[in-house]
Amino acid sequence: MRNIVVVIILLFLVVWGVLDYQEKGQTAGISKEDQAMVAQNKGKVGVQVGNTAADFALKKPDGQTVKLSDYAGKKVIVNFWASWCPPCREETPALVKFYKDYENQNVVLLGVNLTNTEKEPDDGILFAKQNNVTYPILLDSDGKAADLYALVGYPTTVVIDSHGEIRYKFIGGVSYDSLKRTIAQID
Repeated sequence: MRNIVVVIILLFLVVWGVLDYQEKGQTAGISKEDQAMVAQNKGKVGVQVGNTAADFALKKPDGQTVKLSDYAGKKVIVNFWASWCPPCREETPALVKFYKDYENQNVVLLGVNLTNTEKEPDDGILFAKQNNVTYPILLDSDGKAADLYALVGYPTTVVIDSHGEIRYKFIGGVSYDSLKRTIAQID
């Protein structure tokens, strides 16, 4: 029963996020409200659109530590996800295809597994292997990166331009086409 309540709450958050996203007109470009927010946040380190992206350091499954700042000068997509999350599972094929198509175009895709929310610590790693995920998976074992980025729903995808500025924040599943359009709009 508890799992059903959790799923219903998560679905509500995802639907709310999608409707809010569409209402702001972000699919057609950045709204005037968002432009004002970007101007206000520009140059500040943080996790809001317009901020310089806050750095984090997470381990890959092989134990290697990776920092967001390791990818300075590149367009970076950070996708926060969990293997138990239905929208996360649904968007995985689009992310795999996007990574394959864009990995040699100065675009980095990082999958941050919300390991502390998984039933078993290896569930995210197993899901990634079963779904042929080839982009780097980082393990947020203690939830600090999720807390830092103030996640309100899963999945959440943060798009950072080559100057380190957060340009978009998607709450809910993303599609190949939305990522393609977003990357084309930033430098």
